[in-house]
Amino acid sequence: PRRPVALGDRLQCVWAEDGQLHPVVTLRSRPSTTGTGLDWYIHWTEFNKRLDGWVPESKLVRQRDERR
Repeated sequence: PRRPVALGDRLQCVWAEDGQLHPVVTLRSRPSTTGTGLDWYIHWTEFNKRLDGWVPESKLVRQRDERR
């Protein structure tokens, strides 16, 4: 079963500019603007914090080698 996303999780997310997965860390959550699940405010660890923003939980991907 898939473990729910939590505050401080290190995950990956597709960056719209290049369509590639990049590492992110979750900073806070809110009820989804679409009405299902949560949206997460993420920090792109490879990029400047000015690019941080809200993404739907469905866009977040666990890293294969995650050991928690």
